Amino acid sequence: METKEIFNLIESLKTTEYAHIEITHEGTHLVFDKIGGRQQSEASSPTPSIQNNMNMAETSAVTLGNTFYEEKTVVAAPVEEENFLFIDSPIVGTYYNAPSPEASVYVKVGDVVKKGDVVCIIEAMKLMNEIESEVDGEIVALMVQNEAPVEYGQQLFKIKPL
Repeated sequence: METKEIFNLIESLKTTEYAHIEITHEGTHLVFDKIGGRQQSEASSPTPSIQNNMNMAETSAVTLGNTFYEEKTVVAAPVEEENFLFIDSPIVGTYYNAPSPEASVYVKVGDVVKKGDVVCIIEAMKLMNEIESEVDGEIVALMVQNEAPVEYGQQLFKIKPL
């Protein structure tokens, strides 16, 4: 999360009756505790930052008006990816999850695919290229949204091998 987004969340907390908010976003866990009654002169107001070091915890205090906020940031270790495979984009283009806008999607999370099954289309220079699975497995995550541009080698699907 960007610093500006964090300050916007703090400002939103100020105008609500919530005293505690926890947010987990892209491996970062934020905890906002609203502690009333402290004056601005009692607390410092450093800029919140997020450490890139794994398993590091950071606490920073911010004062807005007469309300004191304490932010605790915990950056989690990356999830082990060794048990998963990925289908990558073989070309640069636009990703489509179905053969046409009114057709059903090729695959969704939880579907089992076999080697050779079409999983999506990538349009490149007005040519529609069917992308086939290179492995047998279960779709665990869709890494790209429909109609999004993709780069060569970009991960499209996360697959749990069978």
